[in-house]
Amino acid sequence: QISRVDGKRAAILSGEITDDDTFGVAADADQIIEDLDLDDRFGEDVVEVGAGVESSQQQQGFSDMLAAVAISIVIVYLIMVFTFRSLVHPFTILFSVPFAASGAFLALAATGRALSISSLIGLLMLVGIVVTNAVVLVDLVQQYRKQGMDARAALLRGGSTRLRPILMTAIATVLALLPQALELAGKGG
Repeated sequence: QISRVDGKRAAILSGEITDDDTFGVAADADQIIEDLDLDDRFGEDVVEVGAGVESSQQQQGFSDMLAAVAISIVIVYLIMVFTFRSLVHPFTILFSVPFAASGAFLALAATGRALSISSLIGLLMLVGIVVTNAVVLVDLVQQYRKQGMDARAALLRGGSTRLRPILMTAIATVLALLPQALELAGKGG
């Protein structure tokens, strides 16, 4: 479609993306346009290429979600600093977050799914679950240490005591989100 945008002649190309990786499709389209060397053919500043409104909104939403994940980790750290009255213990808890995130990315790769807004929301939830489980474990281990146990004994006892509730909450969350992860919701099973 040829029209005018801000008083300038514009060619508008549109299409329906059928791939799950919308950002990959947009990147491929950008690469194809870049390979055309339009500036060399028509002169610099003559040709402007831009993404559509929907694509721009998706990219903005994606970057906002990434920022929300980072901000949530900082806020969780600050809350734990005030709660534990320590700068070290919150770091030990936050060291579990990259392991959870790596598992999430491995699951996306294993299922052939692209990183999306939905998966980032899931990652945000995962950060909360992992941190909650770690706080429960570390708090109990600290209580055992205050009772005079050495570090190894406190970790072993705390781990065996908290393993069952941690597994129960993790399994319940996984099972509750499984239909969404498998995209069964809204497809009639």
